[in-house]
Amino acid sequence: MKSLFTVLFTFMFVIAVSGQSLGIETLWEKTGLSYNAGDACRGIAYAKIGDAKHLYLASRTHSMNRVVVVDAATGDSINTLSNTGISGGTHVVSTLAITADNVLLVTNLTVDARLKSEGNNPYKVYAYTSETAEPQLVIEYNTPADDEKASRFGDKIIVTGNYADGSAKLYVSNWFIQPGGVEVTIFSMMADPDNANTYKFNPVPVKKYFTIEGFNSGDAKNFASYLERPDGSFLWTSNGAPIYNFDKNGNLVNQSPEIAPNFIAKNTNGLKYLGSDGVYEYIAFVNYSTDGAVSGFTEIYKYPIGDFVKGGRAYIVARTNAIDFSEASVSNGNGAGDITVDLSGEYPVLYTLQTNQLIGAYTVKSVSLADYAPDNSENTQIIWERNDRKNGVPDYFGRLHATPEFPESSYSSPEYISQDIAFGTVGGERTLYSLITKGPEIHTINPDDGEDIGVLTLPEQSLLAEGSVGIWSMTVTEDGKLLVANKAAANGKFNVYMYDSNSAQPQLALSYPVPSDIPLELGGSKVDVIGSYAEGTAKLYVATTQASWGVEDEIKKVYVFSMRADGESFVFDVTPAIIEFNPGAIASTGAWSFHNPTVAAKTDYTFYWMATYYPVMHFDLNGNLLGKGDENILIPRGNAPKYMGKDADKNEYMAYYAYRESNNSTPAGRAEVYTYPENNLSGEGTAIFARTTSMGKFVEAPSNIQADGSVAVERTSDDVILYVMSSNQGLGAYKLDLALTIRDDVAINSAMPISLNVCQRGDKIVVSGAGVQSVDLISLTGQTVKRENNSAEINVSGLKGAYLLKVKTVLGDTKVIKQIVQ
Repeated sequence: MKSLFTVLFTFMFVIAVSGQSLGIETLWEKTGLSYNAGDACRGIAYAKIGDAKHLYLASRTHSMNRVVVVDAATGDSINTLSNTGISGGTHVVSTLAITADNVLLVTNLTVDARLKSEGNNPYKVYAYTSETAEPQLVIEYNTPADDEKASRFGDKIIVTGNYADGSAKLYVSNWFIQPGGVEVTIFSMMADPDNANTYKFNPVPVKKYFTIEGFNSGDAKNFASYLERPDGSFLWTSNGAPIYNFDKNGNLVNQSPEIAPNFIAKNTNGLKYLGSDGVYEYIAFVNYSTDGAVSGFTEIYKYPIGDFVKGGRAYIVARTNAIDFSEASVSNGNGAGDITVDLSGEYPVLYTLQTNQLIGAYTVKSVSLADYAPDNSENTQIIWERNDRKNGVPDYFGRLHATPEFPESSYSSPEYISQDIAFGTVGGERTLYSLITKGPEIHTINPDDGEDIGVLTLPEQSLLAEGSVGIWSMTVTEDGKLLVANKAAANGKFNVYMYDSNSAQPQLALSYPVPSDIPLELGGSKVDVIGSYAEGTAKLYVATTQASWGVEDEIKKVYVFSMRADGESFVFDVTPAIIEFNPGAIASTGAWSFHNPTVAAKTDYTFYWMATYYPVMHFDLNGNLLGKGDENILIPRGNAPKYMGKDADKNEYMAYYAYRESNNSTPAGRAEVYTYPENNLSGEGTAIFARTTSMGKFVEAPSNIQADGSVAVERTSDDVILYVMSSNQGLGAYKLDLALTIRDDVAINSAMPISLNVCQRGDKIVVSGAGVQSVDLISLTGQTVKRENNSAEINVSGLKGAYLLKVKTVLGDTKVIKQIVQ
């Protein structure tokens, strides 16, 4: 686009500052701008289109209602957008904002939008789909003529969503206090009946009212700003008022503090929500004056989610240089200004407009970019969340030994910690279970709302004492039996207890003497089960916590307990199949190398294994590596995988608990759903299909130092629901946005569906397939000629003719094959 004028007079001046910047690096500042004279320039927005990073400023200087385009890297003006057809309003151009798909929305300002018989002054919004496009009128709105008070719109707006897909929303706060409270008007989009597959703004907006007790004196509130958070809660402020904090139902939670150390001046506007790290939220705002002294600057405020003043942890983390407004030529009498931000780099870049003063760009280095990242949930809908930031800390999250002092490092580790969760329909009741290892306690939780229902009866103390740490993990069988396992060291007892209802007494289902040569514990991580308890097809998979910290290429083990007939019922066999496998070397060794090794059973009897610092790995029953998750996609700081099944295209899905982000610096505390082609963990199309919101960093204590967490899955004919627990931080339920039905292709049968390959290689018969434990070579008359234990090979040197091969698998199943020895 050619500029409408050759040069926009821009000069760089030295700014007299009355204060120092905090937590930022100044990139550039520009003053004396012709389009920012008087109080005519009030709105700023940022966008990256292709490789170009541009700022857009709404200016009405010299009655030239226009949008000025500025190079975000230098602050130099580039050109202006077309203003063809823009008209009407007290000010024709007032402010602007950009949708997620880079459509620029520019609004006028009207001091009275009521529909009158004469001189009606509608609120107008124009859309620019590119820098070369003509503006399109997309909203023209009048309030009813008989409204009790005037409606002033256009001082500040916020925009969310995409224009092209119809998800965009525009929020504008009324300048005036309405009867009974404050008003926010929300314009959403609707299908355009005249143009297929396109959308337009609904001409009838939704109005949101909320009250502020004792705040109805005086009608006008300069530059009213409204800001909605991702969870539907919101903030509202105006020059001369605190920042008010409301929940999603419009109830006042609290307001910004007016005393140190959490002080926020009342003369603020231009609110921008930068994001949350799961514990703290970050907002930016224009601060017009402090303690009556005119000293405009921009600030970033950090506070615990939803609470401006909690525990002394809310405070200013960044501030631009303050400006001396003492000279009349640079006055800003009404405190106008605005903010926009670029979150795409290593650090946030803040662009600020101080009306009649300057525009500036600042790199915010007081907190890393990850701390500013907004909620990155994907393809999930929150059903409920329970944690210490929102609903208090229920007993099943953990009880803390903590001191009230700041900083957080003064807090000690928790006394009680929730180690595992499980979901199932046990005794006909859909139930979510949470297991607290110290106590111990097993809580029953309503899966529909997260409310604590009660606790289960525990096994006898003498049985609990046989494990090194009482009870530790849980799982639910296909037919709804809750299995609870302890963690047992060498020479102890690995005990598993069965509950067939929430009111039943626990039954001892398995008691296995742990061998003396096991280095650490058995059952020290999550257990998993496939099959039916009542039908005797259940198989319990247990990973060991065997590790020598920092040792690469260490052999790991998974124990598999099958069932056997016992009269007319079935019991677990105390002789497990022990599968040895090698997860290979890791890039970084140390005390966390094999922490939280967890196992997930698949319906074909293979299994997945995951530990802290390892991605998900797939092994067969011979310990052979079948596949390894893509480490560029999977977070290698997680555990608790749960195999979910396949879709109609045979893509497989697995959920797991992600403790840290991929950079290993920011705790995540969420679940992710990994999808991959059938039996190919790193195949083409591998991706993170969904992720839940983050439980985030430690709030009241560094209380999840063991990186503990768990995931449970509920599958119905219509929905897939993930239950996620981040130990001592929170518990949540999330519906997956699936346009498919997850299903299993393999049915569980009492006999293992053995698939074996047999071939003769020289003097050896080699058997490969599903976990071979022993091979017998038997003559046709029934005599055992040779036997090889713990081997899939048998030497047939000197033999010829027809024989039978009797193959026993590690799960105790057998198969007889006729073999010709040559």
